[in-house]
Formats: sequence, structure tokens, C-alpha cells
Amino acid sequence: MTALVTAPVARSDRLVKLARWLGGGPVHRMLALDVRGVELVPATGPAIVVANHSGFLDGPVLFAAAPRDGRFLVKAELYAGPLGHLLARIDQVPVNRGRADRTALTAARAALEAGRLVGVFPEGTRGTGDVSQVHDGIGWLVAHTRAPVVPVAIEGTGPRTHHSGRRRRRGITVVFGPPVQLAVLGDPSARATMAAVAEQVRLVLSAHVLAVRLEHSDERDAA
Repeated sequence: MTALVTAPVARSDRLVKLARWLGGGPVHRMLALDVRGVELVPATGPAIVVANHSGFLDGPVLFAAAPRDGRFLVKAELYAGPLGHLLARIDQVPVNRGRADRTALTAARAALEAGRLVGVFPEGTRGTGDVSQVHDGIGWLVAHTRAPVVPVAIEGTGPRTHHSGRRRRRGITVVFGPPVQLAVLGDPSARATMAAVAEQVRLVLSAHVLAVRLEHSDERDAA
């Protein structure tokens, strides 16, 4: 089994710039990305980008579409061998799914307190992408930083098929919504507070995803 990258690895500004260039050009073209609403993302200061999750390409897509350099929470399983070293060098954060990963959340909090952008998939794992549930970790992060939340709908990365059963190929759409300042009532470390804030995140993101899906459905019907 390949060992995970666990020791601290220094960020490489040169590699970050290269990754941002690749994401903004070649990756955009290769994946046929249609990115909308980037002007809604705060140009400076802390912000938490939360996106739905239905395909394995969601992470690279969100990284490529984001208009700012930031720290994105990436599943720890990818931190193996050369890929893990590269992810660490471009300043991404490994997160252990299925449990509250305080190390990852603390790193994300520090980034926000430094005025940076942080990217999170609050559902934790791939599904239908309709955001029917989220983990309380996102509630902890929002409650402790009070950073605005930017909902993002990613469409086209999940399995899509023709009526014949063959996979249908198409581009990927990424739609950023307006930032939302969520209410935090009570002790930010209390489970009830974290759960209440996490539910607010779920409602904001699921409503945004639904609106984008309805709009795309209307566009396909009109085509």
C-alpha cells in the first residue's frame, strides 16, 4: 500500500500559479467548463465556497473554476505517493471523511482568518448532488469564523445516460451564487449550534442547486 503524505510539506507559490494557470485555461477547455457568477465571489477577504458533489471531477472542477487562489478540502485517500505530495505543495487540505476531522477544520479556519478562500464539499462524499444532507463540520467552520458562504452548483460531472443506457457526454456547468452571511446563535462549539448552522448551509446550497437545475431544464426544453 502506498503511504499517505502526512509530514508537513511547504507550499510552492510557483506550483500554485502553474496549477491556477492550468485550471484557468487547458482544464477549462478540456472539460468544456461553462462557469457563471464568478463576479459574485468576494474579491478579497475570507469566504467559504460550498459545492454539491456528484462526480469524482468535482474537486478539480471547483479548483479550476474558482476566481481566487484558496485552500480546498480534499479527501485524504488522494494523499498517496506523488499526487499527495503535489496536493500538499499547492496548499490543499487533506480531510478524513466520515468523521469530524479537527485537523482539517483547524487548517481551514486558519486560512479563513488569514483572509483566504476555502472550498468545501459539505455532503462529504459523492451522491446525487441534491444536498439532502451535510456534515456538521461545515457548521463548526462557519460558526467559528463567521465567514460568508458562497453556494456553488456543479452540473455535468455525475453519471448521465441516454435512454439507450449509454453514457451521454456533455460539458460541465459551474454556477456561483451570491455570498450569504449566516446567523450563528449560541456557543459556536455547541453541537446544537453547529447543527443549526450546518442546516442553514444545506438549505442555501440545496436551493441554489435546485434553481440551477430548473434553469438548465428550461434551457434544454427551449433548445
